[in-house]
Amino acid sequence: MIAASNLLRLLKQSDLITLGARDEPTVFDSPWYIKVLMAFCGWLAAIFILGFFGLSIAGLFDNSYALSILGIVMIGCSLGVLYSKSSEFFEHLCLAFSFAGQALIVFALFNQGESKDITNWVMLSLMCCSLAIVMPSYIHSLVSACLGTLCFSYLMFLVGLPSFFSGVFLFLVASIWLYEFTLSYQVKKLQAIGYGIVIGLMQFKTSILFSQGGQTWAQEMVPYVNQWLDEGLNTLVLIYIVVQMLRHKALLIERANRLIGIAVVLLFCMGSLYANGIIVGLTFVLLGFANQNKILLVLGGICTLINLSSYYYFLDITLLNKSLIFVGMGSLSLLLMYLNKRLPVGKAL
Repeated sequence: MIAASNLLRLLKQSDLITLGARDEPTVFDSPWYIKVLMAFCGWLAAIFILGFFGLSIAGLFDNSYALSILGIVMIGCSLGVLYSKSSEFFEHLCLAFSFAGQALIVFALFNQGESKDITNWVMLSLMCCSLAIVMPSYIHSLVSACLGTLCFSYLMFLVGLPSFFSGVFLFLVASIWLYEFTLSYQVKKLQAIGYGIVIGLMQFKTSILFSQGGQTWAQEMVPYVNQWLDEGLNTLVLIYIVVQMLRHKALLIERANRLIGIAVVLLFCMGSLYANGIIVGLTFVLLGFANQNKILLVLGGICTLINLSSYYYFLDITLLNKSLIFVGMGSLSLLLMYLNKRLPVGKAL
């Protein structure tokens, strides 16, 4: 798939379209070192201002309602300034204030030590998801989407449905990256939310991979994750993506070749069911390749390599069984390759 910007450039070079009055005006983009300097100044100013307020409102930490109201006011002020001001300094200043407001709300919710209260985690998930949508800052949307993904994962742990989490959010990621250019005026927003969910999913899969004795980061027992159900839902999402991509190229690929392609994906998924997270990494790689997104390709590669180590280090399975799995996958792959060469190749139109 060709990115929208590349497609627009090719159409302009071929004189197939002309620029009209609706084209956006040219906006000067500051060099990266200026952005870094403004970001540093914004965070430094925010730290001093928050330190001043922290010394003056220390007594409010005993009142959860006052903390919640103050946090909402800080988030609202940050939102208003971000919509009225457009500069690196104000963006990072408001970013720090917004995160501080969210921290106050989190402290107010868990001030009584109820870390397993489902209502609190529902409120946190909704807050992060709402901020990811309404905040005009790219960084804020990305971080809020990532935090919302993590909060929702722990919420599903609490309600006893952790096996459905990765499948649901992987389908959401697939929908975002497959149709990111459908809403052309919201491409940046969708990309920020997509990257945030991808990072959250990577953290979720890695925590399952490296958790010892069923312990989470909070050193608490977590419900059992049904690996067959978890990886099975991920496989269905991956098949959905492959089908959508093959449908996009339906005129260039014969039906038999499309079926072989789906069979290869199923074969790979069957061989990696014991290695949790590999299917998710492969999905990110496939989406990055389809959209020519190098960042998504790198994230998918990192996720795949990290989870691929589970084949050797984290599985209660002998090397002989692992070798038999690889031999079976290799034999079936050779068979599918032979069938693919024997079938007629579709002609490009």
